[in-house]
Amino acid sequence: MKKTILLLAALPAIGLLVAFSMHTRTPHPTTEQADTPFKTFLKQFKPATLPYSISAKSLQQHLADAMTEKGSKRDKKIGRLQDPEGFIPFNRMEMMSRVPTYREPEVQLATADHHLVIYTVSRGFSRPYKSYVAVVFDKQGNALSSHHLAETSYDYLTAATIDANLQATVQTYRINWKKEDEENPDAERQIAGLTPETSKTIDLTTPNEGDDDNRKFKPNKKVDLPETESLGAVEQH
Repeated sequence: MKKTILLLAALPAIGLLVAFSMHTRTPHPTTEQADTPFKTFLKQFKPATLPYSISAKSLQQHLADAMTEKGSKRDKKIGRLQDPEGFIPFNRMEMMSRVPTYREPEVQLATADHHLVIYTVSRGFSRPYKSYVAVVFDKQGNALSSHHLAETSYDYLTAATIDANLQATVQTYRINWKKEDEENPDAERQIAGLTPETSKTIDLTTPNEGDDDNRKFKPNKKVDLPETESLGAVEQH
C-alpha cells in the first residue's frame, strides 16, 4: 500500500520531467523543413515584388558612377553567384568574352506558378558595363526560359519593366556623351542625355531562340569537374 502511495505521489514529478525533456529537445528537420538545393540557390537573391523595374535613370547613374575613379574600383564585397547545381542555363556568350566576366545575384520575384531571378553579368575588372539576365523557373526549380533583360554599354543603355504576368517592356536608349574638354583631356566623361531608340515587349515565360542551344551545350555541374578544369576566368584578388 505504501509503495502504491509513493508511486502515485511521484507521477506528477515524472510527468514534469518528461514534458521538460520533450520541450527542450531540438527537433530534427523534416523533409518539408529542410531547404532544397533550389531554395538554397534562391536565397542568394534579394526578394522583390512585382511589378519590378530596372529604370533608365538607375542604369545611367550606375554607368556614371562606374566612369569615376572611385567607381571604377571593383567592390570586393559583392558576392559572385553560386550555382553548383547548374540551375542557370548555360550561356555560351558569357564564356566567349575576352575579359573576365562576373555573375552576381540581383533579385528574385515570384508568381503563383513561377519563380524568376535576375542576375548580372559584368565584363572587366572595373565592371562599368553589365547585362541583366532574367531566368524563369517552375516551382520545382526547372528553368523554363532565359532572356537578356537590360544592359549598359558605351553606346547604348537598355531598361526594362516587368509586370505581374511576367511580361517585360524593354526600352533601348542611345547614350549621348558630352564633348571632351580640350583644355582638360583627363576629365571624366559625362553623359549628356539619352535618346529613345527601340521598344519591345517580351513574355519572359516563353523560351527564346537560344534556350534550346544553351541547354544542349550545358556543361557538367561544378562539383563534377576535375580540379584541373575551369568554366571561366578566375577572379584575381
